[in-house]
Amino acid sequence: MINTNQTHPWLVVNSPAPTARIRVICFPHAGGGSVPFHGWSRDLGQEFEVCSVLLPGRERRHREPVIERFDVLLDRIYEAVCTRLDRPLALFGYSMGALLALEVARRLRRDGLPLPVHLFVAARRAPHLPSWELPIHECSDETLLDETSRVYGEIAGVVRNDPELRSLFTRALRADYRVVASYNFHVEPPLACPVTALGGELDSMVDRAGLEAWSGYSGLRFSLYQFSGGHFFLHSHRSALLSAVRRELSGALDVGANG
Repeated sequence: MINTNQTHPWLVVNSPAPTARIRVICFPHAGGGSVPFHGWSRDLGQEFEVCSVLLPGRERRHREPVIERFDVLLDRIYEAVCTRLDRPLALFGYSMGALLALEVARRLRRDGLPLPVHLFVAARRAPHLPSWELPIHECSDETLLDETSRVYGEIAGVVRNDPELRSLFTRALRADYRVVASYNFHVEPPLACPVTALGGELDSMVDRAGLEAWSGYSGLRFSLYQFSGGHFFLHSHRSALLSAVRRELSGALDVGANG
């Protein structure tokens, strides 16, 4: 039997919660790591343990080779998630992470393993729609940063002005753009779990129609939230975002209490 108390290089748990009833696994945006999800366990409450997926090439894994293919990355993440099936899971994917969270849920179904109690997809259009992705992963570092800032929001000056941080960030960001470019969407039946789409009203890359298109991915219930920020409402509207997540997961807690 897998010891779920052991640490895993692909997963970060800042606040272990052995008695939590639901584990929320968070999948980062392109170029991102686990830091945006720090403190989520505290703010969501003691019923939840938050576990962040940490990709190679960033944070404590910054010396590791990056992965540039979606299928390879998905295989490694899925292996990690399967070590954490000792309690119900909710999957939260942000931007690129929404694609990974969706495919992890689908693979759990194909393997006959427990489905997540909820799938959250944030800052990403439904994947069956034509991609609005810009082919900038082959550009120079300067163009990569400029175009990312123009479309998604300004990159912190500390990253731009520190050569080491800049090199690490652009390496991870470029790899993740290549991951997204290598994603091959395929049609599958809706999932037997609720799906919630979340977006920013000012996000030029993810309009409301793109969020509403996620409704076909749930065979149970679909909900949608939009916040007044841009692509990174994850930071600017953190409190409202966590309130929405907590509200949607309250139903899963009720089911567990009555089950």
